[in-house]
Amino acid sequence: MFRSISPNLKSTVYCTGIAQGGEVEWEAAWSRYLTSNTPAEKTQLLAALGCTKHTGILSRYLDMAFTEGSGIRKADSILVLNAVAENDVGHSLAWHYLTRRWQYITSYYALQQALESTNHNIAWINNNYDVIVRWLHDNGYKEVY
Repeated sequence: MFRSISPNLKSTVYCTGIAQGGEVEWEAAWSRYLTSNTPAEKTQLLAALGCTKHTGILSRYLDMAFTEGSGIRKADSILVLNAVAENDVGHSLAWHYLTRRWQYITSYYALQQALESTNHNIAWINNNYDVIVRWLHDNGYKEVY
């Protein structure tokens, strides 16, 4: 399945092969994804893995996308969701997954951690603002907004 393929055709070949195949072909592409060292190929494979016509595989793929340690980086999980949503068979599956698991998905992206980081930054500014303004003033900066 993965012999020498023109780089211009890889995405199409991968998607078509996975769409026409079954579990064996999907697993072969998944294995290729895990062992690939090329970011472009990894992206192509993640998109192509969403081309399968088997809803069970697509459901499992969505779960993998939002599971720590599955092999899919958090940053790439949205790519998986998009790939499944662009598939005629996976469109409604992706929508139901997103709406059913919205709370989990937002927590998966460490929303709370981002809020804590923002609050920490605000506290730092509040604690250091006067010192910074004084230093700027002392060093010739007259207007500070």
